[in-house]
Amino acid sequence: MTDFLKIESDANRLRQAVRAAWASELKLLCVIRFFERHADAEATQLEPYLREFAPIAAVSAVECSTEELLPDEVDALTCFIALLGRRSDGVAAEQDFEALQVLEGKAREYLTEVTRQSDIRQSTACDNEISCLFVEHYPDLGLEPRGRIMRLGVVGSSAPTDSKDDIITLDNPIEKRDDRFLAQARQSVAVARESLGQFGKLYHISRFRFEFSLDTSGARFT
Repeated sequence: MTDFLKIESDANRLRQAVRAAWASELKLLCVIRFFERHADAEATQLEPYLREFAPIAAVSAVECSTEELLPDEVDALTCFIALLGRRSDGVAAEQDFEALQVLEGKAREYLTEVTRQSDIRQSTACDNEISCLFVEHYPDLGLEPRGRIMRLGVVGSSAPTDSKDDIITLDNPIEKRDDRFLAQARQSVAVARESLGQFGKLYHISRFRFEFSLDTSGARFT
């Protein structure tokens, strides 16, 4: 009885998370993580939740970009598909099952290509690029932090002589006025200016243009 109450309590949180999630991949992650946490439950206990949440997962899978799923998340998706596949009594509609399978296949192909491209980049890395860990937090959705390694590059040049401040730009699909990364970039430049200025390495009156770029393949990170 306790197990049932625990599952139902988690299911209620999942319903809230699905309503609150603003991106398809996050809705999908909330669903598959729920079933991952209750993988040891009896089939009869999970069946009503499979009927309720499988369609939500399928719709999210259709809208989800393969570039958003991390390797362990693809593994969790595989386990969720296997769980649905073991239920032969129509607990999930055939089109829902197929939508999840299509996403899994594309995600596997994408991860394979990313690994191949990463090997190529490591052998041709430039001095102005570095691998950085970007972490995403979604405490309101009950998801663990998600981290991904991306290549961060920067090119520096002199700003126009009439510039009063350093010019910092970010080549990223989701750049916006209040982007947190831009704020961090400005802070980093300010710290570098202060530190280098102590050693006469940077003229205080000089202003620069810094062009940051991220090898994100279109993936969101803020």
